[in-house]
Amino acid sequence: MRQPAGIYFLSRRPLSCDRSEESPMKALLVVFLIGLLGCGVNPHRSTTISGINTAPSSVSGFVNAIRLATSPTSLGTNSLVTVVTFIPQLPQNTPPATLTFCGNVASQFLPNTFATVQFTPALGCSTLVSLVPASFVSISGTVSIVQLTNSLNNSPITKVTFLLLALQSGFSETLVFCGNVAGQFVVNGRMTVSFTQGQACSDLVSVLPV
Repeated sequence: MRQPAGIYFLSRRPLSCDRSEESPMKALLVVFLIGLLGCGVNPHRSTTISGINTAPSSVSGFVNAIRLATSPTSLGTNSLVTVVTFIPQLPQNTPPATLTFCGNVASQFLPNTFATVQFTPALGCSTLVSLVPASFVSISGTVSIVQLTNSLNNSPITKVTFLLLALQSGFSETLVFCGNVAGQFVVNGRMTVSFTQGQACSDLVSVLPV
């Protein structure tokens, strides 16, 4: 009996329930689809853009420099921003970090004090979330200047400027210690200083040569 021509047109092989021959084609199809997804062809794939809808980040360090500037941000092409440089405390094995905060938040930072700052990154600037000063802090450097003077309430204070060591070379920190502790420091000597931060001055805890 003559078979319909349409069957010969589609296939000259007999029909089979064996699916083993389809495996290579399926594998090629899976690889092809994965390639499309990797190239961004899938319009429904979610995309994360750095700086948008991100969780708060944090940085800890001595507030070394504060300045106001204008910069293009997500808030506008000529937005007011606050640029702050932080210097890590011991072991001080990382370079300083400079962050740009949205708006004028300069009054939130006190120079030469150590603090932990939380912020939300965004395009061009970050939103300040919180600032918490640390209590116990250590710093290493070469003693550059030691100055005995008086505070606003006429109490003796000691101002000491440290030139920071490698990875932070070129930066300095000036610390204010309560009382007359000038005799604890040697000019041009390398020292590690530990202290407790206070409102107007810090209480010296220990001074060790490096």
